[in-house]
Amino acid sequence: MCENQNAADWRKRDRKANPGKYRARDKAQNLALYGLSLEQYQAMWSRQNGMCLTCGETLRSGIGGAAVDHDHLTGAVRGILCASCNRALGYARDSPAILRRLADYLEKCATNTAA
Repeated sequence: MCENQNAADWRKRDRKANPGKYRARDKAQNLALYGLSLEQYQAMWSRQNGMCLTCGETLRSGIGGAAVDHDHLTGAVRGILCASCNRALGYARDSPAILRRLADYLEKCATNTAA
């Protein structure tokens, strides 16, 4: 087995045995994709009082929790959303028109089923 493979195997085992050791570094690397430092992210989280900007639910940290929302055209960070709201924006292709039509659809269906 080559030396590089031994090192890769060791890193994989170490990461599994010591997940906390890598969390902050992984978070920092992920935030760097959006041009954010960990300190900027934490300040944004505080300004939002740990709440999703769209649904108002309390944000959860970690995988599948909070997501950095950004404009896919400009790359500008808009805020921190819960994973569900961030996915909803993505599925609607960040289109306000699609989101309005979805809201209209839900309201229309609610009115029709209540009658």
